[in-house]
Parts: sequence; C-alpha cells; structure tokens
Amino acid sequence: LDETIRMDFQRESLQAKESLGSKGDAKKYRIEEDYLPSEHFIASRTRPRLGFIGFVRPNVGAIPPMSELQVMWWLERMQGRVNMITKAGSPSYMVLGRKYPYGVDYGNYMHRVAEDFDAAPTLSTLAKSDHPLKALYTYCIGQSMISLFRLQGRYKSDTCWDIVNGGLWRVC
Repeated sequence: LDETIRMDFQRESLQAKESLGSKGDAKKYRIEEDYLPSEHFIASRTRPRLGFIGFVRPNVGAIPPMSELQVMWWLERMQGRVNMITKAGSPSYMVLGRKYPYGVDYGNYMHRVAEDFDAAPTLSTLAKSDHPLKALYTYCIGQSMISLFRLQGRYKSDTCWDIVNGGLWRVC
C-alpha cells in the first residue's frame, strides 16, 4: 500500500515525504504542494476518474449546490462531454486577495463550470419558458441557484422550471 500511495503522488507531481512519528513507529506522509486539481478544482488530466467534490470555498453562497454542479460536471467529464473553455492566466472565478488558493466567486464559478457542459441557461432557453420575463429576471437576480442549471442539457428537469418561475421568482 505504501508503494501504491507513493506512486499515485508521483503521478500527480506531488512530493510525499516519509517520516517517523513521534514514537518512532508510525509513518506519516506530508504533501508539499496544493493537491487540488487544476480543472475547476474538480479533476486532473492525469487522474480523470478521481473527483474532488466540495473542496472549493465560495466567497458567498453554500457549498452543497456547488458540489451538486461539480458532480454533474465530473459525470459529464467521465463521459467525454466536457468542453473546457480555456483562457490565459487565472480563471475568472478566483477570489481576489487569494486568502485561500481554492477560494472562488460563487456565481462566476457556478457559471463557468456549467458552461463547460452546456448547463448554463442561454437567453433562448429562458425565452422558451411559459413566463420568459420571470425566468430572465430570476436568472439575473437569483445568482446561481442550482435549479437554474437544470433548465437545459442532460440534467434538465420540468420541476426546475416550476421552481424558477414560482418559488425563486417570489424570493427574487
């Protein structure tokens, strides 16, 4: 098992150092690099079957809806249906100040992840609603409620349309 762990760390370009515990009998491994993968902090190209779900820290908002979207992204990636939008430099969703290397702007992160697998609603999708102005307003004001990312794509749900035009509309 120790050799397997060491080989996995090496594949990820991580440095695992073996040291003796305080009593001289236990082995500990220390990682000298940030271990979160580069693809939206969800997966890496070298180990695509390993998903890191819920490891980002939003500036505002809750981690569970982010985790739900991350699972959808990871499942789509496992099927080869993710089209990563690559840009030079840091991703636009990184929190300024970098208090945490994995701190993200909630709304921007949700939209960038959803865009990769066509779950971010387009204007034409919102226009198909029974109440297009309600849907558009809710989308603009509702930040990044997970129901908004289930209006189109493989994870679409009629129930989410009811939520967007009903409960979310009333809250916004």
